Amino acid sequence: MILKGCNSIHTFWMRYSIDLLFIDNEGQVIHIIQEMKPFRFSPLIKKACSVLELKSGTSKKTGIAEGDKLLIR
Repeated sequence: MILKGCNSIHTFWMRYSIDLLFIDNEGQVIHIIQEMKPFRFSPLIKKACSVLELKSGTSKKTGIAEGDKLLIR
């Protein structure tokens, strides 16, 4: 799920961990949190304009890294 206009999230009421990709306005991944556990707050990533939530382990499995550019259609 992509959350636009967002630079921080929480995982309250979630039952499982997720990966988070913080993305700037040019589609570049500027910060990654792997396996964020339920009932946590992420840090505020000032330059992020959206956050992509992925199934836990997806960022490691696919090799996505900070500095990568994403094309979201």
